[in-house]
Amino acid sequence: MHFQSRKGLFKYLLEEWYRGWEEQWEENMQLYKTIEEKLYGLVEHVVAIDLHHP
Repeated sequence: MHFQSRKGLFKYLLEEWYRGWEEQWEENMQLYKTIEEKLYGLVEHVVAIDLHHP
């Protein structure tokens, strides 16, 4: 894969990271029944994924 600029590469990497994050959340979201559970689950997901992302 070839990118025209560093900006293009950076944008691609962010989009790939977000796509993976969203897929994982969609899978995990099924585990929660109520809106409150989903909100807590989302916070846990953000902390688990974002804090361990380089």
